[in-house]
Amino acid sequence: MVGDRDAVIVAGVRTPFARAGTVLRGVPAAELARVAIREAVERAEIDPDAIDEVVVGNVAASPFAANIARVASLLAKLPRRVPALTVSRNGASGLEAIVEAAYRIRAGDADLAVAAAVESMSTVRDLELLLRDPVSGLGAGETAEKLAREFDLPREDQDAFALRSHRLASAAWSEGRMAAEVMSVPIPPEYESSATRDNGIREDTSAEALAALPPAFDLRFGTVTAGNAAPVADGAVALVLASAGRARALGLRVLGTVRSWGFAGCDPARMGLGPLFAVPEALRRAGGLALDRMDLVELHEAFAAQVLACFRAFESRSFCERQLGTGPVGTLDPALVNVNGGAIALGHPLGASGARMALTLLREMERRDASLGVATACAVGGQGGALILERA
Repeated sequence: MVGDRDAVIVAGVRTPFARAGTVLRGVPAAELARVAIREAVERAEIDPDAIDEVVVGNVAASPFAANIARVASLLAKLPRRVPALTVSRNGASGLEAIVEAAYRIRAGDADLAVAAAVESMSTVRDLELLLRDPVSGLGAGETAEKLAREFDLPREDQDAFALRSHRLASAAWSEGRMAAEVMSVPIPPEYESSATRDNGIREDTSAEALAALPPAFDLRFGTVTAGNAAPVADGAVALVLASAGRARALGLRVLGTVRSWGFAGCDPARMGLGPLFAVPEALRRAGGLALDRMDLVELHEAFAAQVLACFRAFESRSFCERQLGTGPVGTLDPALVNVNGGAIALGHPLGASGARMALTLLREMERRDASLGVATACAVGGQGGALILERA
């Protein structure tokens, strides 16, 4: 039973995700967030004057918009009185924005809130530095290589997973499943054309083409390549959350309820395993649900090696006993994971990917009439985030 103070999601939209340096390179992060926020509020059919809070996830903050949440909120013509907060948890920042909004609703501090997430990777001056953990000294790609070695993940398996991501994402677009979640973005400076589709999807890629790519991080012995890793991208996502009581009073259409969440730390040198630590926490907070109760799973594809390592770690008794002090978390059914492709095909705007997974999950749950789903992401620095969503 959904209580009046439970947080529900009543609308959501995202921009296309575009590879860094391509069609959205001239659109600042604050503008990307603005168009997504404005569109989400309009789709929710709510009065902007009724919004109580705006929370935006972002990693690479611009000195011209240090609190990008406030800048984007004002540019979106939301009332000046509405406070706005920027949050960062690296690759899990999009999930964090949703959770922060849900916290405020559950606590009674808000009845309507916008949770958005954005990144303009085109404007990042030092990408290598941004993706390198200062504690372990390893870049994100190097941590993926570590997992590939430790879990004995052949290059062929990684490339096969990458190919799957592209094919599923391509099918999702061609069959119209992405139309409900993606808006068009006019391209400056002339504004005579618009970005309307994710441009990282390679419909024509093949196992042979992926196999021909050289290693990207360990040039001699490595298996992680540009083809089996997520390309950095530009993009924004926005969702409107409400208390269930306010949603009922306003007659708002509910996409899903925020059932629970979990965040956890892990070894920064193995940051890709963050979901292994965060998902059990979210399941516990949801009343002790089992992993096999999840009808759908969105698992962030930073690297194919990282995803495949999570598949193995989740079901490994010895690994879970050693790392979690429990038995296996459960088996991830590949048929239920990232059914519309993932970041390897769609691209990875660091701060936005978590929110994108939540939105995609909600839309697919609606399409399948599914009850429960989890979106989970790893983060540079050794953290994981997980969000469980429910449809009545």
